[in-house]
Amino acid sequence: MRISAFLILYFCLSSLIACRQTTTIAPVLHQAETFMSESPDSALLLLEAIQSPEKQSAEDYATWCLLLTQARDKNYLEHTSDSVINIAIDYFEHTNNHSRYATSLYYKGRVLQSLNERENAIKVYLRALDIAKEGTDYSLLFLITSQIGHLYAYLPLVKQTLSAYQDSYKYAVLDKDSSSIAVAYAYIGRAYGLQEDWSHAISSYQEAIKIAEKIRDKAILRLGLNELASIYVRTRQLELASACLHYVEKMEDIHSDKTRIYLSIGNMYRIWSKYDKAEKYLNKALQADNIYTKRRVYQSFYYLFEEQGKYEKAIEYNNKFWKYTDSISSLKTQEMILDITAKYENEKLLNINSQLRWKQKQRMLFFVILFLIFSGCVYGLVMNFHRVLLEKNRRMLSIKRKLGIYSRELEKGKKLILKNEEKIRYLNDLIKEDKSKQEQLENERKNILLKNEKIKKTNEKLCIKINNLECSLDLKGKDIEKYQTKLKKKEACPNILLRIKQDLSELSNEDWDELFVMVDVMCNCFSKRLREKHPMLTNDDLKFCCLAKLNFSILDIAVLMNIQKSTVSKRKQRIIKHINDPNITNVEKLDDYIAHF
Repeated sequence: MRISAFLILYFCLSSLIACRQTTTIAPVLHQAETFMSESPDSALLLLEAIQSPEKQSAEDYATWCLLLTQARDKNYLEHTSDSVINIAIDYFEHTNNHSRYATSLYYKGRVLQSLNERENAIKVYLRALDIAKEGTDYSLLFLITSQIGHLYAYLPLVKQTLSAYQDSYKYAVLDKDSSSIAVAYAYIGRAYGLQEDWSHAISSYQEAIKIAEKIRDKAILRLGLNELASIYVRTRQLELASACLHYVEKMEDIHSDKTRIYLSIGNMYRIWSKYDKAEKYLNKALQADNIYTKRRVYQSFYYLFEEQGKYEKAIEYNNKFWKYTDSISSLKTQEMILDITAKYENEKLLNINSQLRWKQKQRMLFFVILFLIFSGCVYGLVMNFHRVLLEKNRRMLSIKRKLGIYSRELEKGKKLILKNEEKIRYLNDLIKEDKSKQEQLENERKNILLKNEKIKKTNEKLCIKINNLECSLDLKGKDIEKYQTKLKKKEACPNILLRIKQDLSELSNEDWDELFVMVDVMCNCFSKRLREKHPMLTNDDLKFCCLAKLNFSILDIAVLMNIQKSTVSKRKQRIIKHINDPNITNVEKLDDYIAHF
């Protein structure tokens, strides 16, 4: 009863450990998505704090991959690979959640755009646009069409650019989002600028500025004024350009970086031939921390002094311009090498992680099934040991009963001998007294002697039987002690391998049976497959192969199989003959064959 309770408790605990479930991260994902628009940095912190997201459900893991890519994009972090967003795409592509699928495709486009794979990015954006059109997420449709317009503008495909930006305006209106409508007007102005349709460009920027002022959105207002100023400069409406740029200058906070606006104002005055003011603002722009801005400032100084005929200063600033150009090229090369290395390592880790997740799921299911089989086998072996022990106890009790019967018969024989000896003495006395009866008494005496001889022989046989029974009883007692010791060891340590390491000695038949079961469970039915493939192998050969499979040394194998150490090599040669495989020609190849079978 105590052993059965132990087995049940062991099975339950192991099952609970094997089948434990991780806590869902769905609430954290929802919270991160809530923070995404207003506080993307907080959303990123929440997502990066989640440990081992790949252990979650497929949906939660895919959502985590999408939100992480979105958070990195909104925090303007550089993307190094599309492996993470591909996990989200692979999952949502096979679900009915078209919004998630379209969003995943959009952010893959953003990743590819960051990696300068513009043609692939356009293909992905167009696919995202087709999927998003099936729903009513106008905000997402605005983002997709805007990015398509940006890529067309870069190529440049001016007609396609204007069409894409007009679509973004249409979706912004449907979304009823004033900020998006203002940005869309600015984008349309940019498209008209590429076509050099200055009147439409100016009117589009003015609409963007008007809406931005109404909703008090400084970022959009700054965008519209800067780009409108560039249009005015190109059309030589320098006073209007100056008004726009000085408006932006006044808008900037005290602590904000104004160097870019100073550079724009300086260039405007240079084009206007107001060189003193141009130099003043360009000197202010030189305070920039950004290396790219500084390079543009030095280039503007070069043009400024060249236009004035101050060639010595022009050469000085031209040299500075090329110095910064070389620094930027070196920096880009370093960044490119680091980027390639990061991409490779990220791809490598993600591929390994994906393979490990798949193998882990398969291995978990496999080991749960194997554990159930192994637990049943262990339970059966323990019950078999109990049955054998009870049978031996019954046999010992039977031997004890027979021993008691034989002992009583021996005592009776001894008493009978004593009685007969007394009778002989009495008869001898009678012979002396009565010679006439001598012959009769002599015959009677001989008969008694014969009977005594028979009784002695019977007693000798009984003594031999008693000695044999005592020896058998002693052996059975030792045997029972061994079984009890083994049973206690099995109860304390059900694993046969641990028991062998604790007590290295010759294995019994029951130990071999349990070892075969353990090897078959651990090594995918090793002994059964080996016996089926090589039927010529004997039972001793299979025992040897199992020990070799478990990496026991030659000395350990000799002890466990109760053979000489020198016999182990001969045993290996015999196994090679029984396997009869032309590829296995020596002991090393046999060991390698057994290890990988």
